Amino acid sequence: MATRSLTEVFILMRNNALQNRHLFSDQVSKSRSVAVSVIVPSDTDKLLAQGSTTPTTPEAAIYFLALQIQFEISRIKEKMRELHGLHDKYLNRPTLDDNVDEEHAIDILTQEITHMFMRSQRLVQQINNKGHLGSSQEQKLTLNIVSSLARTLQEMSTNFRKAQSSYLRKLRTREERSNQYFGTDLMPVDSQAVDDLDEIYERGTLLDRIDYNIEATSVQVDKGLKQLQKAEKYQKKNRKMLIILVLFTIIIIMIIVLIFIKS
Repeated sequence: MATRSLTEVFILMRNNALQNRHLFSDQVSKSRSVAVSVIVPSDTDKLLAQGSTTPTTPEAAIYFLALQIQFEISRIKEKMRELHGLHDKYLNRPTLDDNVDEEHAIDILTQEITHMFMRSQRLVQQINNKGHLGSSQEQKLTLNIVSSLARTLQEMSTNFRKAQSSYLRKLRTREERSNQYFGTDLMPVDSQAVDDLDEIYERGTLLDRIDYNIEATSVQVDKGLKQLQKAEKYQKKNRKMLIILVLFTIIIIMIIVLIFIKS
């Protein structure tokens, strides 16, 4: 799934936030012509570490929340790669005995990723709740931010769920093969694997709820964008009608003046 670049949106929201907080006020007139570097995860990490002050304007709050989500997304990607490595290591062990340390590491990391998705979903909802603030252009930018971030998180949660399902299938296959080769002697050892499967199912259900919430947010955002577009069209029509009425009134006045002069 293709994702939109939020660089321009971040730049505009950041410039608005800085202007409203009276920072770099002497450079505002030049800010449009200055190239601003793209925010990468390392930059985001530094900004979040330095951003101890609470944002005082809606624009600053939205920008800060977006940075937090970008930071969470970068962490989720890193943790998912780490979890994939642990899955491969656990499934491709040369021996069939259980490794408690590896199982514990997989369990902790899976829970951590799930909680990251939950935090990110809450942050997206916080931005979405601010979608009615500011001008129509700022509202549209806010909705675009929410839409893009929600779709990115939805894609990542889908990939995470697929990875968990793949791990579950491979784990089942391994246990079935071990039972075929060694019979019931390994059944006591396999009890931990059964517990692991149950936990994976529970996490899958939780991820389904997170994915549903993200998708619902994305649908709400799309509806909000359509409503904004309709409102803009309605305002444009009203302006045209107002101009026509003003011109018509001026013409009537001119005709009356001409009639009065001739008489």
